[in-house]
Amino acid sequence: MATDKDKLLDEAQKLLLRGQSEKAIKIYKQVLKLEPAAINHRQKLAELLSKAGCLKEARAEYETIGRHYSSNGFYLKAIAVYKKLQTMFPEETGISLTLAELNEKHGLTANALAEYRQVFDSHMKRNAVAEALLILEKMATVDRRNLQIKQMLAEAYFNSDRKEEAYAAFGSLAGLLQENGDKVFEEQLKLRIAQLFPEKSDFMLDVLAVQVAGGKGAEALSGLHELLRENPNNSRTWDILINAYMQLNQPQRLKAAALHCLKFFPEKTAVRKLLLECMIAEGELALALAFLEKHENEFFEKLSPSQLLEMYHGIRQIDPINGRILSGLQRAYHLAGESDKAEAVAASISSLEAFSPGRKYTDVPESVEPGNDGLEDNAGEPTVFHPTSQQVQNQQTAMDDEDLDFAIETDIEIDIDIDVDMDPDLDLSVFASENSFDADLFSVEPGMIAVDNGSSFRNVRFGSEFDNSDAQTHHDLGIAFREMELFEEAAREFLQAASDPSRTVACLLLRSASLRENGDLDAAEACLKILLQQTVTPAEFSLVKQELALVYQVTGRTEEAEQLLAEAGISTFSKSDLDLNLDFTDDDIDDFDLK
Repeated sequence: MATDKDKLLDEAQKLLLRGQSEKAIKIYKQVLKLEPAAINHRQKLAELLSKAGCLKEARAEYETIGRHYSSNGFYLKAIAVYKKLQTMFPEETGISLTLAELNEKHGLTANALAEYRQVFDSHMKRNAVAEALLILEKMATVDRRNLQIKQMLAEAYFNSDRKEEAYAAFGSLAGLLQENGDKVFEEQLKLRIAQLFPEKSDFMLDVLAVQVAGGKGAEALSGLHELLRENPNNSRTWDILINAYMQLNQPQRLKAAALHCLKFFPEKTAVRKLLLECMIAEGELALALAFLEKHENEFFEKLSPSQLLEMYHGIRQIDPINGRILSGLQRAYHLAGESDKAEAVAASISSLEAFSPGRKYTDVPESVEPGNDGLEDNAGEPTVFHPTSQQVQNQQTAMDDEDLDFAIETDIEIDIDIDVDMDPDLDLSVFASENSFDADLFSVEPGMIAVDNGSSFRNVRFGSEFDNSDAQTHHDLGIAFREMELFEEAAREFLQAASDPSRTVACLLLRSASLRENGDLDAAEACLKILLQQTVTPAEFSLVKQELALVYQVTGRTEEAEQLLAEAGISTFSKSDLDLNLDFTDDDIDDFDLK
């Protein structure tokens, strides 16, 4: 039994067939009063209002639909709706911002940048510099590896007297250039920094420090080596290099870097401790113990008793019952003021001596008590921190300074292969020489944003490779655009989706249909003729001919259309044979899951 809603819909359809759209609009409004959540009927009402020129009312309906899709996570549907609104109100930047955010949420980086760029251009036309800068910041967040956007943002910061942020943005740009190994542009950037920030003498070192701090030690190594070749006397460069090797978990290279650093800066006790830790980590007992005994005094004075204890505990893990290690541990406990623990270690030493008659491991004067470090005897010479000559002779592991150095020295010149695609279109020659604000600094060189002539919708090339999930997204977005009768946008999305070989033919057919529906018959014909030359299945070949026949029929080339239909094995067009229009029923719309 037909419901009131069904009766109203039947009446509306009859009115539309008679061309009475105004009456049909009133009927659809009644339908929505009965069922406000019927998005498909609301969309039909919005379309009728738009075609009738009632743009304000149509906008309200479309915005209701868009909010519904967005709040429920149907971002592609929402994008299509707001794209329709954008064609109706092209000057409204708020719509473009909403589109940018929706594309960003769905991972459509290129489309998001294109929408943000439209807003950016609008602000620049009005000389709204502060608003334009905010949009640039959003763009830089969306695509963090876009070199041109980083360049624009850095210059904009500087010209807005935000010097610290400008310096950081230039540093981020330099970091990408350094990772890419592009020395030419890197040198240009250094000159620009020298001009803008003459007080900053360590720009590239600052850049590399940020890279290492961000966990990109491998990317920073080549630059750090280059700086050290230029000036090995920069203490900070060595520190950053050591931190980079610590990230990479390469003890041999870390050990070599620490040793080289100490040759230039022997006062770096923390580096010396790191060197010892490398030896311990590699289980080099004799070398580590001799090194620790040699620098025991320094570790206690410049670090702390607790750290000295940590070193001895660390080396003891290699050999828990080594008498020399226990002797050192006992000394460290005395100096830390932990006499009870020192006595416990002394008991362990006594047990070892009982099993090795004639061998003595301790050399701890009675004067060593908490609060008295016992570093010097009456003659003013250190006595506590070194084993006796007899102990060294008994253990046969004594090493002088050169022995220690030669035992651990290795080459630190390390080649790191960086696999980062470089944008061949990058051009930093637009760096300006003036410090005052100049709108030209916000211009984008060819290669970042490719604008289709005559279109408000733009595609932006970005760094990631196209994959099948991208293809599915662009295909679904193309379908959504066709539903909203945005045929130009749909054609563009189908072209991107065609990058997936498994759907190339289907997507190019949909692209051709969209071009035809948009009135671009020459482009549709060209697309189909290219398809005819490709290797396709018999079924696909038939579909291509049918779509081409439809193009011919629209252009009045009836005989050619009939010939193609005959070749395709059909006598006339039918929706079942040529299912490209993809008209959606009410149920289709409800089930159209484009999350």
